[in-house]
Amino acid sequence: MVVKLTPELEARIHESVASGRYDDETAVIRDARDEAQLDRLRGLLQEGLISGGEMELTPELWDELEREADEADRRGDPLDPNVCPPDVPTDRLGPTKQDR
Repeated sequence: MVVKLTPELEARIHESVASGRYDDETAVIRDARDEAQLDRLRGLLQEGLISGGEMELTPELWDELEREADEADRRGDPLDPNVCPPDVPTDRLGPTKQDR
């Protein structure tokens, strides 16, 4: 995959490497990606805390969640990117809550 960066962003990446904080450009981009994922997870955690929808994760609830996920998979429903591992093909992903 080829990603076109703005000259400003490219300069910031090179500056980060030149500062000695990172070994190479890939490390800068990986760190930025990880930070973005953490920010998204923090937002989801905050959303969950605000909702007050607390419930105990019992074996029965876990079984129900698995059944629902299996049914959605059989129907071919888009997957929520907020709960998928990063190796899920992007053509299976639906919009994030922020996109809805």
